[in-house]
Amino acid sequence: MELHFDPSAALARMDDDTELLKMLIGVFLGERQSYRQKIQSAIESASATALGDAAHTVKGASAAIGLEYVRSPAERTEKLARSGVSLEDTALQRQASELLNALDTCEPALTAWASEH
Repeated sequence: MELHFDPSAALARMDDDTELLKMLIGVFLGERQSYRQKIQSAIESASATALGDAAHTVKGASAAIGLEYVRSPAERTEKLARSGVSLEDTALQRQASELLNALDTCEPALTAWASEH
């Protein structure tokens, strides 16, 4: 999946407030490890409910800053986790893995944009 960060859409929702978007990007990056730990903990405890909740949180936070690269796998993970499948399901495992990977690889694009503005 290609990294997609659309600051124009996020900025439009924020009345072009670049400083607000930079602040929200900072919050997202600061919380990224916590998001990752909650997802990992849900997987380790085999709790689809906890995984759905963690993915929902990531979905909202990434949507707020226009980070489709993370929002999209978060939404798919949430839907699948809430569908009643167990964490033994390979599709759910694949989705959770994709979400973790997206969280692991999103920082450079966000940091680059924030430092340029």
